[in-house]
Parts: sequence; C-alpha cells; structure tokens
Amino acid sequence: VADDALLCASELASNAVRHTRTGRNGKFQVVVWRGRASACVAVLDDGSDTIPTPSPSRPGRLAESGHGLLAVQTLAAWWGHHTYRDGSTRGTAVWFRLDWKPA
Repeated sequence: VADDALLCASELASNAVRHTRTGRNGKFQVVVWRGRASACVAVLDDGSDTIPTPSPSRPGRLAESGHGLLAVQTLAAWWGHHTYRDGSTRGTAVWFRLDWKPA
C-alpha cells in the first residue's frame, strides 16, 4: 500500500505542476490522513481552467504521459477532485483513498 500511495501522490503532484497554474511559479501542498485501515492523500494546487480527467485508454497506445490518473483510478478505492476558493486563494484539490485490511 505504501508503494501505491507514493506512486499515486507522485502522479497527482506531477499533474499539479504540469497541468495547473502551479507550474507557472505557483505552489502545491500534499496533505495525508492515515487511519487504521485506510489513508487519504490530497494534492492542493493553484487550479486550472480544466477538471482532472483520466485519459481514455487506447489499446496499443504507448505514450510516455497521460496515464497518471488512470493509475490513480486503478489503484485507489476512491478518488476525486474539488475546486475550492478560500478568501483570495483558489485552486483544485485532487485526492485518493487507499484501503487495506487492518492488522
């Protein structure tokens, strides 16, 4: 589960830099909540004019990019996004939840 969390968090952070205003001298924040049998990770960025959407999977397509949200969607129990505005701050939070059997 730790490897899955690291991969998914890395994908969301990369997307924040590549696809949002964060990549133009902005910032992003990673927030992690861990419970007994699940963890939730959110990446808060400076927002964009589009919403996070997984690229459609196409057989035989070997692109080097465009598969990050598909990986998150496949590995996570849940994932989603939320556009927020807090005073003068605005952006997008993209999050995922991973579950495991409690010890």
